[in-house]
Order: sequence, then C-alpha cells, then structure tokens
Amino acid sequence: MKEVTCKNCGYMGGEDFSNQDGTHTCPKCKSRNVHIHPILRESISLHEKLGIKARHPGQRKPFKEVLVGDDLFRKFGKWMRKRRVIDREKDQYEELVVDPETGKTVNRCSEKLSNHKGHGSAKKRKQ
Repeated sequence: MKEVTCKNCGYMGGEDFSNQDGTHTCPKCKSRNVHIHPILRESISLHEKLGIKARHPGQRKPFKEVLVGDDLFRKFGKWMRKRRVIDREKDQYEELVVDPETGKTVNRCSEKLSNHKGHGSAKKRKQ
C-alpha cells in the first residue's frame, strides 16, 4: 500500500496516481512530480499460558496439575482458550476448550483420570 502526494499542487491520494505503464501522475494537475510514501503494516498477537504443578515433599510426580491459557488447536489451526485440571488424588481429569472469538465450547471432558487413556502421546499409532 502507498500514499502519494503531488509536489506541485499538494493533492494526496493512492492508487489514483498510478498509470498503466507503472509511472505516477497527479489526477488533479497532471504533474509527474510526485512523492511516494510506502505504507508498511505489521501485526503481532500475544498468547499466554500458565501451568502449575503441585507436589508433596519428597515426591517427584505432581498430585495436581493445572493449565490455563491460550493453546493452538491444531485440528483447526486456530488459537483457543484451554483449561485443564489433572487431580491424581481425586482421580479426576477435566478439560475445557473454548473458541475465544465465538465463545463456543469446542471440547469438554470430565472423567475419572483412570479412564482417560488413549489421548495425546498415549494414542495407538496407525500402521
């Protein structure tokens, strides 16, 4: 995208200055004495995710894990809000995935942790 200013009459515009041969002419005074200002635009988006693990003293495996924040949902190639709680003491697994643009629930899972098998890296591989 560009912004063009005529140095002769001061008229400002954009594509209305462009000619088919690639040159630029002022549509108001027909001068070729123009200044082209290229306009560059960039965008950046930030995402955050927080993970917490609670452990009893002297034990390596956490008894509770909580994950809250933005996560790339690979199935749709889109950023979603995710909340996951793994509570090993209560044998509970909960996960909620929500589309932040629509507010629609994409995935909801609440079950015993002992029944939560065959997901993620524990999936059986296709041969």
